[in-house]
Amino acid sequence: MNSVQIENKLNELFKNYRIIFWNDSESEFSELISDLGINDAEILFPDEIGQFKTKYLIEIENPHQKYLIYSAKSEPKFEDDWLLDIRLYSYQFRADRSSLIVAELGLREHYLRDHIKKRSAFFASKERFSKLKSFIRPEDLAKSIDRKMIAVCARSDTDTINDIVCSLFCSMSKEGGLDAMPSGWKNIEKFELKDIFWELVYETFFYRSDNPTLRDFLTCLFVTDLSVALHSDCPASLKQFCIDPGGNAVVLLNAWRDSQKKMESYDKLSEALSEALDIEHHIEGLTIEDLQDVQTFFITEKVCAIRLKENIIQATSNDQLDEVVNCAKKRCDMHWANRNISS
Repeated sequence: MNSVQIENKLNELFKNYRIIFWNDSESEFSELISDLGINDAEILFPDEIGQFKTKYLIEIENPHQKYLIYSAKSEPKFEDDWLLDIRLYSYQFRADRSSLIVAELGLREHYLRDHIKKRSAFFASKERFSKLKSFIRPEDLAKSIDRKMIAVCARSDTDTINDIVCSLFCSMSKEGGLDAMPSGWKNIEKFELKDIFWELVYETFFYRSDNPTLRDFLTCLFVTDLSVALHSDCPASLKQFCIDPGGNAVVLLNAWRDSQKKMESYDKLSEALSEALDIEHHIEGLTIEDLQDVQTFFITEKVCAIRLKENIIQATSNDQLDEVVNCAKKRCDMHWANRNISS
């Protein structure tokens, strides 16, 4: 940071704080401190005048005056700090890049500067920084910040893990299909956020693998959605892909299918996965009763149409025909027959 940046940042902080502490432990800025143009604030040097006098000036003599408390030493231990009570309600300023980022993001916890320093490559881009800042909340801690960095990499509309995952899959559909490595994923790997991503995925969807990939994760989500919707057991040959249905998989796929903005990517990946897994073979022996609520793959529509035709031919009463009509109407309101869904 140069002197102009420091002046600008301090003047900005003084709009919200009366007292600002600056412990410049390596004395990097000791020569320019007296020349800083800080509006309506005085600079006190407790190393020269003592902590007791500093405290007296702040609390007794000039209780409304704004002060910058500058020291060329590290922050003292609690038991040695006569100014601790003031420090706790004031702002601790630091002039290194990580501290500046913490301040500009508006984060409350200043210890996060060490975490931010580890992620320094991410902040090389003004665009990424600006997008991240729109997601950040003052109370965010390391894990939340990492999740929001991942959201920026994935170009997600929000920082929820569901939207992050959906954004990555949408990119897959546009950048090569099932085996694509979308640009967002490459950035997640580049900024060493991959392990954090898979931790979040496990916490939300219960997906875990010794060698996790986006394609394998996508497969597990789709097969789990199919399994939950079936009114029979999941085909044995697909059970290896099932994950805990309580892990949000169905919620994600329902939202993805129902989004007018994103449904095209869902359809494309669903079709590709249906062919790769040969879903038609796995469900060809199921009844219309088994499949009536399934909308994971388009091939389900074909199988359901065949079953309904068979039921019409075999019907011996109006009640049986009514069942066929009701089932057909139900299918018409589902994803593959109804593309006029609002996002």
